[in-house]
Amino acid sequence: MHSQKRVYEEVLLYAIKILVALIMFCPILWILTGGFKTITEFSSSSKLLPTNPTFVNYEYIFASSNLLLYLRNTVLLMAGNTIGTLISSALVAYPLARMEFKGRNLIFSIIVATMMIPNIALIIPQYIMFGKIGWLDSLLPMIVPSFFAYPYNVFLVRQYFRSIPKELDEAAIIDGCSRFQVFSRIIVPISISPF
Repeated sequence: MHSQKRVYEEVLLYAIKILVALIMFCPILWILTGGFKTITEFSSSSKLLPTNPTFVNYEYIFASSNLLLYLRNTVLLMAGNTIGTLISSALVAYPLARMEFKGRNLIFSIIVATMMIPNIALIIPQYIMFGKIGWLDSLLPMIVPSFFAYPYNVFLVRQYFRSIPKELDEAAIIDGCSRFQVFSRIIVPISISPF
């Protein structure tokens, strides 16, 4: 009796989740189907599916804009920022979480304290600096700073690294690994979550 009630509860919970997911997907579906409607049909009709599907909108986008350039820039920005953030945050967080040295807590406190500086206060100095090194009108000012470990990311990665048992480090060092090998062969692979 008890297990049968539990099954009903789980089925009801999944039904609610599916219903919420469908409701959340409706605006995306509206946008996707709207791309195949003419302008008059899009503005006057409330039907979800187009009556006469057309590719005119997509032809217009590719013909009148640099869409491929925009997509390339987006991919470059995403890849550059992701790679820079992951590498720099992990490299800074590892010694703060796994190694004992004098001033470690002070360094971490300074890093966390920089989170209190509002980003808006840095815009003009950054603009002047990027102008002096000739990076204006390029993607570099949006990619390169991510290779200099944002404090919030360092904080998050450090907290995760601290949750990994230190016995793994000690065992790897006994087996002859250097600190960098412990970082690259033990800590980083553990930190990558499988999809």
